[in-house]
Amino acid sequence: MHLDVQDLKNFYYRSALGRSAQKAISAQVLKMWPVHSGYKMMGYGFANPILRHFYDHSRKIISLMPGPQGALHWPLGQQNQSVLTHEHQWPIDTGFADRLIIMHGLETSEYPSMMLDEALRVLGPGGKALFIVPNRAGFWCRSDKTPFGYGRPIFHRATRSAVEITVIYSRKTQNGFTSASIASKKFAKNQSIF
Repeated sequence: MHLDVQDLKNFYYRSALGRSAQKAISAQVLKMWPVHSGYKMMGYGFANPILRHFYDHSRKIISLMPGPQGALHWPLGQQNQSVLTHEHQWPIDTGFADRLIIMHGLETSEYPSMMLDEALRVLGPGGKALFIVPNRAGFWCRSDKTPFGYGRPIFHRATRSAVEITVIYSRKTQNGFTSASIASKKFAKNQSIF
């Protein structure tokens, strides 16, 4: 089950909690992937809050949004870089992307193995993928005011193809909702994460 794009937009851009989540997740992503010029960046799901950090420095940037979720013009005030697509038929050339961020895409996918195959297909040599998924044991998943309680749980097992997946989990800290943690693992071929 996909979330509606308007609900995601309202959470990340119009609520204090969403802006806090965006800030925490962005900080972790930028630690792992400092902004460099010349990358071809892609996002899938609703990765726009993270992709915005790379917009001015990328050779090309594309935001893919799954059909059931809906799409919106992105970035505001610029030429549209957003594409509405089927989750396992991306209109992107094989080996196109240097970096791929999937946020609110894996846990809501109806066909996760096929979506992961598509993610692997579009990554170029040396390309890296980052999967941002909710921590189902975390505080944010227990509230109906956040998008983190939707979709299927993601576990630290493996994907269908050989790939290193880095997952960012959000968590509550003593002074608020501002922390995210990282787990990274190389996964073996033909295993499943579900």
